[in-house]
Amino acid sequence: MTALITSAFFLGALGSTHCIGMCGPIALSLPSINDSPSYKFISSLLYNTGRVITYTVIGFIVGLLGKSFFIMGLKNVVSVFLGITVLFFFLFPYFKKRFEKAALLNNFYKNIRKKIMILFNKKNNAAVLIIGLLNGLLPCGLIYIATIGAASTNSPLESMLFMAAFGIGTIPLVWAFSFFGQLIRHKLKNVFKYTYPAIVFTMACLLILRGLGVNNIMGSNKNQNITHSVIMECHK
Repeated sequence: MTALITSAFFLGALGSTHCIGMCGPIALSLPSINDSPSYKFISSLLYNTGRVITYTVIGFIVGLLGKSFFIMGLKNVVSVFLGITVLFFFLFPYFKKRFEKAALLNNFYKNIRKKIMILFNKKNNAAVLIIGLLNGLLPCGLIYIATIGAASTNSPLESMLFMAAFGIGTIPLVWAFSFFGQLIRHKLKNVFKYTYPAIVFTMACLLILRGLGVNNIMGSNKNQNITHSVIMECHK
């Protein structure tokens, strides 16, 4: 369990350069009662808390689905399928964009963005928290990967903890970006260029290996340690 949560945290921390690229403008322009550092701190705290809450709820939902597949004896098949899907969208990003632009998803994302824009006109703490909650639902490749990783756990509780740890892992960099803005974004541009592909490829391979029975051969605890080690090794 500890290795699983640690892996999720480092997935969020190392992948948060992607968050800066995708959601940085939102973090920079959060509505606040005034521009004092204390209010800025509170706004950033509420925004990030909202994101983590949404990720945790998503974790619970996919955890229930994962448990259902486990009961039906399909978990290994699903794990291989998800790993191959991640690799496919990674190697052919055109299809990922087409998937996100599908009518149903596109309308859903448009409605989320409209609600966020409305909330930006309301300078209060409740609006900032809700912006964070809604932001967790916007399309993001890193969240897709984390969600797939959470779905491959053994229970809804593990899945929730995985997504919560992932969300918490993204906070330090996103929080720093709220205060230091474009300086951090510029510095981390090249970091994101190399870490994101490594994260995607590693997660895909681990899902495929797990589905092929590596965890049955070596034991679930050892497999979690391997997951942690591989992720750490990729980002030295």
